[in-house]
Amino acid sequence: MYLGVQGLMLKDLNEVTEATMTNIRDHGFTGAACRYLEEPLETTESDAKRLREIMNVGGVNPCQTAAQHPDLIDPDPDKRAKGVRAMQLMCKVARWLGGDNLYVRSGRVHPNGSWYAHPDNYKPETFETLVYSLKRVCEAAESEGTMLAIKGHTLSILDTPERIAELNRGRGIRHPSI
Repeated sequence: MYLGVQGLMLKDLNEVTEATMTNIRDHGFTGAACRYLEEPLETTESDAKRLREIMNVGGVNPCQTAAQHPDLIDPDPDKRAKGVRAMQLMCKVARWLGGDNLYVRSGRVHPNGSWYAHPDNYKPETFETLVYSLKRVCEAAESEGTMLAIKGHTLSILDTPERIAELNRGRGIRHPSI
């Protein structure tokens, strides 16, 4: 087992240096999440491999890749499609980094943003939208050899362990990358 941290990485991963890794190690961690908070669709292979090399030299494992992206259940199909494209690219980025998994959040349907409750989060058609979006992400994950770590939350469509499990059985996804 190793301990990973999220908060000690810089917001702009292109600014990470060996000193960043030293700071992480000095705090007792051997793993760090790589969070792409700006525009994930602008992430390049050379940027990810540069980060991987810095982390390798510093003895820090990229234990999780994550990205800020439009919600996978957004009512706007264009925004939702951009979210799917971002997560498909992040499957590649996770492979380029040599990361253990890619953090996936479904999001919410609230017009004020991802972190607000909304009754439509729990509708069957919203779940079907999530299944459709995640199937596209899973295709990329399988192609890239990336494991997906699906996030649940009481305010999201994935509000119980049973609901999360439903993704991978029955009418859900049934995919080995989850």
